[in-house]
Amino acid sequence: MIYADNGSGLSRDAMVVREALELAGHRVWLTPLAPRRFPIAVNYAPELARQLVRSATHGPVRAWAKRSRFWDVNIFLERLVPEYLECARINCLFPNQEWLTDEDRGRLGDIDMVLFKTRHAMSILEAEARSSAFVGFSSPDRRDPAANARWDMALHVGGWNPHKGTAAVFDAWSQHPDWPQLTIVSQLPMSMPGYRNIQQLATRITNRRMGRLQNGCAIHVCPSEVEGFGHTLMEALSCGAVIVTTDAPPMNELVSPDEGFLVPHVGTAALGASTRFLVDREHLAHVLARVWRDGAAGVRARRDAARARYERTRASFQTRFAQLLREI
Repeated sequence: MIYADNGSGLSRDAMVVREALELAGHRVWLTPLAPRRFPIAVNYAPELARQLVRSATHGPVRAWAKRSRFWDVNIFLERLVPEYLECARINCLFPNQEWLTDEDRGRLGDIDMVLFKTRHAMSILEAEARSSAFVGFSSPDRRDPAANARWDMALHVGGWNPHKGTAAVFDAWSQHPDWPQLTIVSQLPMSMPGYRNIQQLATRITNRRMGRLQNGCAIHVCPSEVEGFGHTLMEALSCGAVIVTTDAPPMNELVSPDEGFLVPHVGTAALGASTRFLVDREHLAHVLARVWRDGAAGVRARRDAARARYERTRASFQTRFAQLLREI
């Protein structure tokens, strides 16, 4: 498995794929490469140091694998790395359509199989692939059974991604000082004046603290413009959270009105091979007002449905993926 170890979505992808492969009885060799870019921040120094150490071994290992075709299957996550194509007998790619480069898109007809995480991605790229399969996907299970989630606390996780709808979330909340406490986890350079009911965590936080937030807030506000899959959404489902997200693919492919609330988009824009679906503060505020009107009882029913949706999605992915590997 060849992937950019970015400490975020792609690293989660690797965890999910590795778990599914090992459950199916396969041996897995991870080849973590440097990501597209590291955020310029001191707390990313450990990842950068690890990449410097790893890079010293990549060349010799790759040369040896090319001579022996050591691996049965290469699985590339998001990006193709041509130097590794001759190291395995079969080459597969899990693309994230919004970050698909023109160069990689031009190679879809050359590699053995393109694996799709969502039906939305498959509808965009299937015709360009030599061979393809929908396998679905999943996310790490973030549930803490001992946690006591509060229905009057909300969470928005944006990180470094500028396409998570963070500005719309802040703009909507800033107009409603009567709304419950919102925690925004975002390292984007944004002007967020102090509000009593809004807390911004602008530096990278630990995995443990993130878990406490995910399990402590019953409402997760995720009006993403675009997703390759949607770990923020799927991790929220695993916690049994009620999700407010965008009524556009693939977000509404992962979350239905049974588990959350869908916000209409007001415009679109192109991004890579995908489309951004834009949400404004007015539509988001209207949907959030429905959440508070439903109260704790309405939230509780959706929370049970969210956890059930996560478990079905994870099991379905692991089953499909194992079957595909047996066939190839």
